[in-house]
Amino acid sequence: MNRSLTFISAVLLNGVLSHSQTFKNSIEDANGRAIANTADGGFVLAGINWTHSVTGDMYLVRTNANGEVQWSRTFGGSERDYCAAVEETNDGGSMMVGSTESFGALGRDVYVVKTNTTGNVLWSRTYGGPYDDDGSAMVLTSDGGAIIAGTAVTTSDPSTGASAYVIRIDASGDTLWTNTYDTGSGNGASWICPASGGGYLISGTMGLTSPLINGMMLIRIDDNGIVVWSKTTDTLLADAFSCASTSDGGFIVAGRVGVAACLLRLSSDGDLMWSNMYYKQNCSNKAYSVRELADGGFVFSGDTDLHAWLVRTDASGELVWQYTYAETYKNYNQVVITNNGGFAVGGEIVEPTVQGMLHLRTDADGSTTCLPKTPPIIVEIPAFALSAPLVSVGSFGAVRIPNTVVGEGSERVELCPTFTGTQDIESTQRISLFPNPVTNEFTIKAELNVIALEIVDHTGRMVRIVNWIHGQNKVDVNELSPGHYLLRMIHREGSSIASFVKE
Repeated sequence: MNRSLTFISAVLLNGVLSHSQTFKNSIEDANGRAIANTADGGFVLAGINWTHSVTGDMYLVRTNANGEVQWSRTFGGSERDYCAAVEETNDGGSMMVGSTESFGALGRDVYVVKTNTTGNVLWSRTYGGPYDDDGSAMVLTSDGGAIIAGTAVTTSDPSTGASAYVIRIDASGDTLWTNTYDTGSGNGASWICPASGGGYLISGTMGLTSPLINGMMLIRIDDNGIVVWSKTTDTLLADAFSCASTSDGGFIVAGRVGVAACLLRLSSDGDLMWSNMYYKQNCSNKAYSVRELADGGFVFSGDTDLHAWLVRTDASGELVWQYTYAETYKNYNQVVITNNGGFAVGGEIVEPTVQGMLHLRTDADGSTTCLPKTPPIIVEIPAFALSAPLVSVGSFGAVRIPNTVVGEGSERVELCPTFTGTQDIESTQRISLFPNPVTNEFTIKAELNVIALEIVDHTGRMVRIVNWIHGQNKVDVNELSPGHYLLRMIHREGSSIASFVKE
């Protein structure tokens, strides 16, 4: 099979060039699970890649702030290995957490790989028992180590033996302590986040023995893994995919309830402050990752109707804006806040001609060159309450040193149309637009054979067709409402998109 391994980066920040790349090979495809900021303003993205193995390897890509790939690597063995979480470490390297079948004791084990600044392995470790154990999230600690969360199967029956699994390691990957957290009905951890007052919140799912009645699982622990409190929802078909601490010492939790994406706002003691569901009717909606914003609001990423989805709310969970960007499947994406207040999302994209790792970058208003759309979303308050389940804590697992093999990533080629920036600068596409922001009128210059010129609003709706005269044109925008717009130009050499702001 000959498919494209995709790495897509879309940027809409005034004056920044947008670009999209594809990684190609002749084996299969790739997908992304995780993204993190780097100290230089760039990103590390991670997931799984089938370049060197038909079963898949851990995949790590490092880019600069504009999404240009600096290097990419694969890690693993002869069987399936993948990454679920990644962070840049204090030394400029990266730490990845996921699962391995190549180096598991019998089934899968939690797999951690630590690299240097160029993606070479400094050390790697596996953690777990004789059955299937998975790593899903981590928080770096001040001593150079990490606290890792996932799921451990402690008996031969995974439906009854699954427990949330937390591992505290030092800077060399050696274990300081390990705990399982069992509610008696089968449970697992999807995420872990630091608590403002010390310790951590584990988010996940309980009731795995009866998948149709599972509920959200939330367990707060102290720095030594001792349970402070635990909560679960009394609703059906609920999962807590991620969490984040809030400035007041509480937490925001993202997940799903039935077919609706859901946010839960908790106090530091685990009391429910508010909850909201967000959904498009007659389809599946999920919130995979959430962050608190400087203004006290929140942003979450997920998918709705198999489209990549980014949603911003105010501090009470009321909708501010929401956009979909690309048709996707299994969009296990994470969102981070960029150093200029915008957003970057890492995940998976599946379209008819391409499948792979998604890297989507937007401005603070969620705008990109991907012509975002605003689907009809309903916001409701879910009817459920929190209860406090009994949690049994146990010690579990062993640490092993695997023989991790490192490979090169995929070839990069351009995927989507490029566009010019918007700061009165001539671009390599021989197009410029000025002034920007614009109040009444802007001038556009192009040394291209233009066929059509359209203005598109932030919902992807065409609001105006511009009459074009070769060379230089003045465009009156007095009738446009203030906001972000795209100027889409079709020409003999392809197409270009420029952004502008109407004041």
